[in-house]
Amino acid sequence: MFVKRLLLYLLLFLGISYLVLISAWINLDPATLTPWVESRININLPRKYKADIALVETSLSGLHLNQVRIRELPASNSVIDVEKLSLSFGLLEFLLFQEIDYTMELYNGVVEGELDFFPQRSLDFSVSELQINRNPVLRKTNLITSNPIVNGDGFYTFSDNPEAEIVFDMSDLSISGQPEYTNIPFELPDTRLSKFEGDIVIKGKDVDVLLSSKGDLAANVEGIIKLNFARPANSEFNLNLTGKLTSEFESKLGFFKSILVNYKNTTGQVAVNLSGTLQRPRVKKN
Repeated sequence: MFVKRLLLYLLLFLGISYLVLISAWINLDPATLTPWVESRININLPRKYKADIALVETSLSGLHLNQVRIRELPASNSVIDVEKLSLSFGLLEFLLFQEIDYTMELYNGVVEGELDFFPQRSLDFSVSELQINRNPVLRKTNLITSNPIVNGDGFYTFSDNPEAEIVFDMSDLSISGQPEYTNIPFELPDTRLSKFEGDIVIKGKDVDVLLSSKGDLAANVEGIIKLNFARPANSEFNLNLTGKLTSEFESKLGFFKSILVNYKNTTGQVAVNLSGTLQRPRVKKN
């Protein structure tokens, strides 16, 4: 009888404690919580970046960050703007499974997934209807002249030798050929791709690439990139490209059309090997 009463009191104590904790959580003052969360994020960002958050709110389901802006210092140019970031976690579920679900409203699309802390930190994500040309950094380049929609999914593990995979598809991608935007000393026709798909696998510094496109250029690209984090321009790559241009697009190439003939195989497709580094690329016929 004593043991049952003790268990009853213990359960009652735990229940009341849980209600007190929940009440304290959902009644946290946003005016105090917002700068605290903002400072925690900034501590973990590289020094050249700073995060601004309009408002942080708590709820029974977790934490909501409204209007998160990442700026590049000292110019304070916006790098990424998140409309809303919601972190969902129950106290018991977090203690048992060491994971947090998240949903991010970004550039008229949604990024959602799960952040795991055990047995190692990893991030799963799914991207839906993301309009990448709404990103201020990308839009400022004027390279993309359309409003492509991106869908995809993948994962990333946080370690000294990170592993990741990104599978994506993009529709309605148009790329400018103007020299002032491409930094190439000659003009090319604008390129429209109705579909652009990819599967990118990262293992430490090695990146396996598999890309395909449809449109003005129907192509397949496969190969490997060896990343140089200290000097990205010195990253080495070895990629094989096979593709075919539409007759209309090829006719717009001007004198480059005659050069392109040297890189076609017997089936009329362009077949080349791209190697070297970004600073010193090499192109040869396959």
